[in-house]
Amino acid sequence: MKSIHFVVLFFISSLSYGQRYAEQHKKCSEVLKDVAIGSDVFWEKLKTRDNCLVGLETPSFEVTTLKNEKLRNTNLRGKVVVLNFWFTRCAPCIEEMPFLNKVVAKHKNDEVVFLSIANEDAAQLKKFLQTTKFDFKVVPDGGRILMDTFKLFSAWPTTIIIDRQGKIRFINQGGLTKSNSNFETVLKQALKR
Repeated sequence: MKSIHFVVLFFISSLSYGQRYAEQHKKCSEVLKDVAIGSDVFWEKLKTRDNCLVGLETPSFEVTTLKNEKLRNTNLRGKVVVLNFWFTRCAPCIEEMPFLNKVVAKHKNDEVVFLSIANEDAAQLKKFLQTTKFDFKVVPDGGRILMDTFKLFSAWPTTIIIDRQGKIRFINQGGLTKSNSNFETVLKQALKR
């Protein structure tokens, strides 16, 4: 009986996090109203919207890696999680991989999980990864997580940092390099908490 109560409470709490995220996302997205997609103003407003989402509880998601490891965000609490959304024909995605691999190597002894969520099937990813090194845990068929779960869209790659308490601390749409973002600073701060 206790396990049934636990499952029901878990489901209700997961649902409320998702609802809160969706409600706040809707409010944050008001800045994009009547802005032409792709315009200079659009990208500026998109950053404003993404910054508005920082601090929110992460919506629930569950993924399975290429190595058949099942991961759920609620089971990753206590660890920092870096999500990177990408696909194999995305030039900025491929360009940022060496930088991201260095970040993984730098933090190999820290409690951080690096997940790359690709918008392609396992066969395509395995073929691509034979010639291109990417040290994240790779998740196939995950593009819907970016759009449906996080409600972010059309900018690949997208990188999100989730802190130990399950809150979003960083969102970046577009390629990362050491010089163009505060990604590493936010990651270090999240690891200290």
